[in-house]
Amino acid sequence: MSWACLLACQRTLYTGNRSQVLVLLSALLATLRPEKLEILRNADAIVREEIDAYNAQLFDETGDRNSEHSVWQYFAVLPDIKSVGVMGDERTYARPVILRAVESSDAMTADWAKLPYELLAKISSRVVGEVAGVNRVAYDITPKPPATIEWGIAEANLLLS
Repeated sequence: MSWACLLACQRTLYTGNRSQVLVLLSALLATLRPEKLEILRNADAIVREEIDAYNAQLFDETGDRNSEHSVWQYFAVLPDIKSVGVMGDERTYARPVILRAVESSDAMTADWAKLPYELLAKISSRVVGEVAGVNRVAYDITPKPPATIEWGIAEANLLLS
């Protein structure tokens, strides 16, 4: 929701509708919490570190920065829900993180990146083990279309309508 609001604010400023910007900024500020930002920053740093290393390895092997297997865009998403999990002998109610990684040759269409299972397992293990407040990692395998690459734009568009 937060990034969606920022993007919608930027778009709305160009149209000159200041009252909609105020509504969007209010929604943005209502959703921002320091603990959520910290979770997202830490999870995204792990995702970027691991996929950057994967892309660098592909470049070393192929000599091609845009090989058919390199990942074009990638990031972590923190939905505003809680997930039930188990850590040790205790049930946990923490946040899931969603990994979005896509390949594209034209930016008009994109397919989910077919990352090696070992890489997905490493990202999941690191995020759950290193980021307090996370107990699950999911991988978004929806192509564009029907989905967009980014998350949350629909929520901002609802605020605009």
